[in-house]
Amino acid sequence: PVDFDAAAREALADVAAAAVRAFGPGAEVLPFGSFVQGAHLPNSDLDVCLRAPGVGAAARRDNGRQVLALRQLSRELPERFEVAERRFARHIRVPIIILRYTSSSGRVVETDVSVGATFNGAEKGYADRLVRRLLARAPSALALVRLVKHWARAEHLNKAFDGFLNSLGWTLL
Repeated sequence: PVDFDAAAREALADVAAAAVRAFGPGAEVLPFGSFVQGAHLPNSDLDVCLRAPGVGAAARRDNGRQVLALRQLSRELPERFEVAERRFARHIRVPIIILRYTSSSGRVVETDVSVGATFNGAEKGYADRLVRRLLARAPSALALVRLVKHWARAEHLNKAFDGFLNSLGWTLL
């Protein structure tokens, strides 16, 4: 999905620039998920996490700092982003903001932004980089991974938020 790749890279750069405006030069935006794996579909979303000075992982029952950071970031986003959804409820361990990004070519990319580069002690993107290496060693497996993910999408079984496997789960099948 070449046009998706270009649009996703553009979205990533714009989120990163907004993060620097919001939090200073120490802010980083790191991609993770199927985009990093190389197993994304043409209409996949782009998952990114924000790492910024003074903004850490959520406490067990309080995601307030992350929610504030996402609000601060959203104020700095360029007009190419439209907020589609905010998942900020207190019971959500990893609050996210779901954005629709329209690239310079007109391609729309759903961009999901969370805060923090680790979750339950694991670095976000670590497993994705391992999957990418495995798929590079067995390139024919990529077609099967994408077929399984297409099937899960067609059957409406691809949303972890709704209780189904996440993208990594479908990839590992």
